[in-house]
Amino acid sequence: MTKQRIRAIATDSLELPAEIAFQTAKLVLVGNHMLKAINHRGILLYETEQIRFRTESGLVEIRGSELTLSELNEEYLRIEGHICSLQLIEAGEAAQ
Repeated sequence: MTKQRIRAIATDSLELPAEIAFQTAKLVLVGNHMLKAINHRGILLYETEQIRFRTESGLVEIRGSELTLSELNEEYLRIEGHICSLQLIEAGEAAQ
């Protein structure tokens, strides 16, 4: 049995959220003014009109105006401002 399969069984049995068990990113967009991200892997670009950060599966790029990182720690970040677009860039595409 693979490690991934064991985690899936444990996740189901313990009713754990997938983002905790598999360390995948969870993104929550609140209207067009706030984005919460759990399990990010670091900030790559921080400007008032664009923020880019890494996740396990690739990159997330936020575009807008008056963007700020209102909260940031090792696992969690919160972006506030006027969000115009959110783009998910898979790991293979990010290298191109």
